[in-house]
Amino acid sequence: MARAKAIAKVGLLSTREHNAPYVKVLTGLGFRVIELDGHCTSIPPSIKFCILRTSCVSHSTSDAAMAWARRSPATRVLAFCKGQGEVRAAGEAY
Repeated sequence: MARAKAIAKVGLLSTREHNAPYVKVLTGLGFRVIELDGHCTSIPPSIKFCILRTSCVSHSTSDAAMAWARRSPATRVLAFCKGQGEVRAAGEAY
């Protein structure tokens, strides 16, 4: 049986040790998850949707994410989430 094709890539901005339940939720929705660290300073331009876990990232990471979204607001979506329910809702909305 063929593997299901991912809907899109999603960047997850969070510390890696907290990512497992959020990756599970997003892959269940059909996304290909790119795990970006909670201290990253740049987001690859190929990613068009990012989830920022507000409690698990540095100020420089949130600044970089907001700058990434401002550079191309028509094609990039940045969601601010706290828990699994908000992550699921953001993925479904996208």
